[in-house]
Amino acid sequence: MKATALKAIIARINGEWDNPNLIAYGPLRTEAEDILYIAKVGGIEMRPIFVFGSNLAGRHGKGAALCAFKEHGAIYGKGTGLQGSSYAIPTKDENLNTLPLVNIQEYVLEFLLFADNHPEFIFKVTRIGCGLAGYKDEDIAPMFKDAPYNCLLPEGW
Repeated sequence: MKATALKAIIARINGEWDNPNLIAYGPLRTEAEDILYIAKVGGIEMRPIFVFGSNLAGRHGKGAALCAFKEHGAIYGKGTGLQGSSYAIPTKDENLNTLPLVNIQEYVLEFLLFADNHPEFIFKVTRIGCGLAGYKDEDIAPMFKDAPYNCLLPEGW
């Protein structure tokens, strides 16, 4: 069953819509939803990771960062990377000043590489930078245009 599910996931990623392994899983949705569904039905575990905007000081006191701290194992004092079942992408510096987009882009690229190298995780990305940091979706969303299949992006991204 897992082998068939893996073949279906590969077919979905490659856009092989007529692949019998893929057709067996029914109507198609978004790529990420399809992969999650196929993995679940096929008995493949993908650990969910909550991706949130943080500050370099790791003070997870508001917004999605507070949720990550309270519910997803974010570590107070750690502002970047994997922490429990969460992943921090800095959008503010150590003094809680908003980072320039070019700096946020570097952290996003680091995250995308991490996500691509960890297919055992499914990353639920929040609207990083679009809350307390003050950026608009159109500023941040393009940074995720090449996100791997295991990233669930916010609506409209």
